[in-house]
Amino acid sequence: MSKLPLAVEIADVVTAAEGPLDVQAAAAELHDAYPEAAVSREDIADALTTEREAAGLPVKPSDTK
Repeated sequence: MSKLPLAVEIADVVTAAEGPLDVQAAAAELHDAYPEAAVSREDIADALTTEREAAGLPVKPSDTK
C-alpha cells in the first residue's frame, strides 16, 4: 500500500504540469517526498515519462552530458 500515494502523485504531476515536464526534477522531488515507497528515482522518472507520452504531453529533453 505504500506505493499507492506515490502512484497517485505521479498521475497528478503528469496531468498538472503546464508545458514540458522536467522529469528528472519531478522524479527527485517525488523520491524525496515518498521514501516509504522504496522506489528508485530512475523508476519514478520512467513512470513520469511513460505516462506523459501516453497522454500525448511534452517531456523536457534531459541534458546529455
